Amino acid sequence: MGRFVKLCSLLLGTLLAAAHAPRELPFASCEFPASHVATTCARRAERREDAQAPERGHASVRREERCEFTQTQASEPREWRFEFTQAHMGTRFRLVFYARDRRQAERAAAAAFARVAQLDQIMSDYRETSELSAVCQLAGSGWVQVSPDLFRVLAAAQEIAQRTDGAFDVTAGPVVRLWRHARRTARFPDAERLAKARALVGYTKLQLDPRRRAVRLAVPGMQLDLGGIAKGYAADEAMKELRRFGIERALV
Repeated sequence: MGRFVKLCSLLLGTLLAAAHAPRELPFASCEFPASHVATTCARRAERREDAQAPERGHASVRREERCEFTQTQASEPREWRFEFTQAHMGTRFRLVFYARDRRQAERAAAAAFARVAQLDQIMSDYRETSELSAVCQLAGSGWVQVSPDLFRVLAAAQEIAQRTDGAFDVTAGPVVRLWRHARRTARFPDAERLAKARALVGYTKLQLDPRRRAVRLAVPGMQLDLGGIAKGYAADEAMKELRRFGIERALV
C-alpha cells in the first residue's frame, strides 16, 4: 500500500511539473495583400512560470504576446480583370483580360481595337473604300496584288473551300447581297436574278498567286464576302496585340 501511495505521488508531481513548465505556443500567422506587398503578422504567445512565488504551492502564469510585422514582395504581381467593348465589322468586339493596372489595360485594349479597325478597312464588303471592294471592282480584269493580311485570309478560305468541296465559299458575295436585299424588303429574290448571281459563285473562280501575293477574280461581277472568316482572323490578331503588351490571360 505504501509503495502504491508513493507511486501515485510521484506520478502526480511529474504531471504538475509538466503542466507548469515554460512552453511556447504555436505561431498564428495571416497574410494581407496590400498593393503588391504581402504583410505577414506573426504572433507568438508564451506561458512562463512566475519565479517570484515558488512557495505558493502552484505556479502563477503570465501571458506574453508580441506581434511582428514583416513586408515581403508577393511571388506574383496581382492582376485585375478588365473589360472593353467596341463596334467593329458589323458586330461588337469584347475584350476581357487580366492586367497589372489600368494603364497597361487601356494601352493593350487600344492596340487591339486599332488592329481590328485596320482589318475592317481591308476586308469589309460594306465599305466601298476597303481593299476587298477594290479587288472586287477589278473582277475579270487580271491579277491584283494585295496586302499580306488579305492574302492570308483568302488563302485560308480557299484551303477550307477545297476541303469542304465548296461548302465554304467566300465567292458567294453576289448571292449574299441578293438575300440581304430580300431581308430588308421582305421579298424573295427574283428567280432570274438569283440564277445570274449563282453563276458568279464558285471557289475555283478565285485564283491565288503566292509568289506575287496576287489574286484574280476570273469572272466580271464576282463579289467576295469574308464574313465567315474575317472576324476570326481579327480576333486572333487582337489577341496578338494583347500579348505584345504583356497580357497572358484574355478572351476576345
